[in-house]
Parts: sequence; structure tokens; C-alpha cells
Amino acid sequence: MKKMLCLVTLLCLMAFPALAQQVSDTLAPAYSDSSAQMLSQEMEDGLQKTTFWLPKSNEIMENFYDPTLHQLVLDEFELQGDDGGTSMVLTEAEAQAKLLQLYPDASIAYIKSDTDDRRYYYEIVFTTAEFTGVTKVNAATGMLMKRELYYIAMGNLSLQSAQEAVLAQWPECSISFLVPELDDGRLIYDGDVVVSEYGTDMRVTFELDPETMTFFDIEKRLLDPNTPPQRTAEPSISPIPASSDDASTSSSGLIGTAKAMEIAQQEIGGGQVTSIKLDREHGRQVYEVEAIYNNYEYELEIDAQSGEILKWEQELDD
Repeated sequence: MKKMLCLVTLLCLMAFPALAQQVSDTLAPAYSDSSAQMLSQEMEDGLQKTTFWLPKSNEIMENFYDPTLHQLVLDEFELQGDDGGTSMVLTEAEAQAKLLQLYPDASIAYIKSDTDDRRYYYEIVFTTAEFTGVTKVNAATGMLMKRELYYIAMGNLSLQSAQEAVLAQWPECSISFLVPELDDGRLIYDGDVVVSEYGTDMRVTFELDPETMTFFDIEKRLLDPNTPPQRTAEPSISPIPASSDDASTSSSGLIGTAKAMEIAQQEIGGGQVTSIKLDREHGRQVYEVEAIYNNYEYELEIDAQSGEILKWEQELDD
């Protein structure tokens, strides 16, 4: 890991003479890759992005530097020609071992298996003393396909601070995954937690701004949306789990997620709501609701203040 960090440092110093002057007293690179080639340098969302080709490791590296704060934000490495495995060969433990070979002092925070166009990989979030890392490991070969090193190990932007904010928002939740990413030049966290509301287990996905500790794009789904709804002789409305955001709806003028779910179920005659999300469309706040009933999938948009149904779609659940 030290060699890789030294390489990163050297490349930063090569790319930014002003940065070299500022950090030369604290960072002394002892390793260099003479074959590294700088491909481009540009401003992107307020950050200085420098792209390198690393022939020895067959990787493209992108370096993101904040010229205002005079600090390195992100180093991103992507292995060329590797989109994942054709099958799941490695176990989670074996995928973690591959990561630890490169970063032996890493602490694993989260791991999950995933697929993209039938290509399989593990995504791992980990921390070291220097950075929070995210890597994708080929599930068949164990190759590290992509590595993102976020230099946010300390302070309000750290993974630990994000975890604390999530647990404050949903005290009884189980955090499934929490991963940093850059969005328009600012750091956010994508999260996935499981909560229990009135005896119903729901999966909640969200984005978190760690600077303001604000949650947005909150979306709730039943933990197992494929469970068929109960059939009754007459259409009925299932009990509606209360939402943690309903307490603030009276002051904002919104009807709340529970009422929006009730309106949707009344409209389609019953069934099971699988997803509900508060969004903004054409300057108007709406609840986007997905539901299943009698082998059909439904999508509705409901005015978040008046409860008016603005959009209604139905298709066969195949």
C-alpha cells in the first residue's frame, strides 16, 4: 500500500507544481513508475482532474484535487478490459483476501455481490488510516477491477460520521451498504438499510450529504416485493406502515407517505405497495408509488399536497 500511495503522491507532484511546493515537506515519494504517462488535465466540477495511463498495471488512473482547499480528494484506478467474471467463483472471504493482499492494514466495512450485464463482481467498502476505499473484485478471477480511494478518513466526511448520521435517522436499522462517491464535485454517500415499521420490514435506499447531514432521494421498498399479495373475496386495503418522515408533513403541507400509499391502494383496489418515493416533477412535489395487485404492476404519481392522482400506469407482471 505504501508503494501505491507513494506513486499517487509522485504523480500528483508531477501534475501540480504548486502542490509539490506545499507538500514537499511532509510527503517524500520513495517509489516512482517511470512508465506512467499523463494523458490529460482539466477542471471538472471545481476539481482539478488529471488522467494517467499506468502501463505496468494496465490501469487508467484519475486524480481529483481541490485547488481551493489544496488537498487531494480522490484517486480512481480502473483496470482495462475487465468487466467482471462470467460466474461467481470466489466466496466473500476469498474476495476480501484479494483486497487485503494489496491493502493489508485495511478494515472491511461492507461487502456485497453484484452483477452488471451478466458480469459478476464483489463491491467492497474499506477503510485505512489514509483513506476510505471502494473496490470491485472480479468474482471469477479475483482481479481488482476498480479502486476508488477517498481521502476523507477523518472529520465530518468520514465513513464513521456517515454511519452515525444514518443510525441517528433510523436508530433501529441494519445498515446493509454505505458507500462514498463524487456527485458534481461534492462527496455524498449512497446507503441501503433495513428498517422495521409497525412489524413490516422495509429496505430504504437514500443519499446523504455528509457536510449538511441531509438525507435525500429516500426510497422505501418492502424487503421482499416478490411476495404475492393476499387474495380476498373483496378488495381490501392492507395496513399501512407509518413513515418516519410523516411527523414533519403537517408543517410542510404534505399528505405523508402513509396517506399516499392509502390513496394508491384505494385507486387500484388493494394489493401491496412495493416502493414509494417523494420527488419533484415540474416544480411540484409528488409521491411516486409502485404497487402489485392481481398479477399487475402499477405506477402512480400523487400530488404530495393535495393527494390528486397525476399519473396512473398498469402493466402485466411477467
